[in-house]
Amino acid sequence: MISERTGETESSYEQQEQDISRSLISLASHVVEFQKNTRLTHEFLREHQTAALHHLKRIADYLELGPGVWYQVDRVGITFFDSEEEPNVRSEGPAKTSFR
Repeated sequence: MISERTGETESSYEQQEQDISRSLISLASHVVEFQKNTRLTHEFLREHQTAALHHLKRIADYLELGPGVWYQVDRVGITFFDSEEEPNVRSEGPAKTSFR
């Protein structure tokens, strides 16, 4: 009887682990599918100046093309055109490889 119960318990745990794995993979795939353009508010840029500076230095090739190509500035902040819906290549500049 004990071995029967243990077998049932192990099987139940294995099933739960599989269900959890499927759920996590499903959740992750939905997050990737709905990735939006990155938006940094002016407030965020003021509060995290060092991190923002490092990020902006890393993507300088995209920034030097000016607003409207890979990013847009408005009264709220900066929106980077880096979502999955945006084109990977623009005639004005570099491909979207390490933009995000």
